[in-house]
Amino acid sequence: MDFLAINKTLHIIAAIVGVLSATAEEILYFKDIKDGKIDEAEARQLRITYKLMHWCLIILVLTGFGILAAVYLKYGGTKTFYSPVLWVKYLVVLVLLANAVLIAAKKISMKWASSISLTSWYFAYALGALSGKIREIKFLVDFFSQFNFIIISFFLVIGYIAAIIIMVQILEYIKKLMIKQ
Repeated sequence: MDFLAINKTLHIIAAIVGVLSATAEEILYFKDIKDGKIDEAEARQLRITYKLMHWCLIILVLTGFGILAAVYLKYGGTKTFYSPVLWVKYLVVLVLLANAVLIAAKKISMKWASSISLTSWYFAYALGALSGKIREIKFLVDFFSQFNFIIISFFLVIGYIAAIIIMVQILEYIKKLMIKQ
């Protein structure tokens, strides 16, 4: 297995475990707040999933750079660097990093932090899966090639922001349902 294959494998594993950790954290949180408070054992579970997400994020960033370097060295050229999907994925990962820093510094409400985290993990995963499929399916290549980099990036970012806002509403609704029970 070469450097590129190892990085891709680790990148995919980190993305999957990160998505699962973000999902588990929200499920555990909603399970834990049924009684209106989170005790020490419940807080410990949440910290474990949070640390797992941090490790996955670190691995994602490192293997992402590894993949870029390997692709550049193996295939030459910089065509890969001009993908709007790739750059929006970088933006989403930067938002995840900023969100983690803001959570640690207690400078963001958990209402927004959890929505940003959950949406970002799923969005980054979807962009990663989408970028490979676009190259494989000819009519998608033809369709997206008629738009320029900025237009595609703009619509992806708008979709991302809309998804975060929708997630805030969904999680708040679920929280109200759980606390009422």
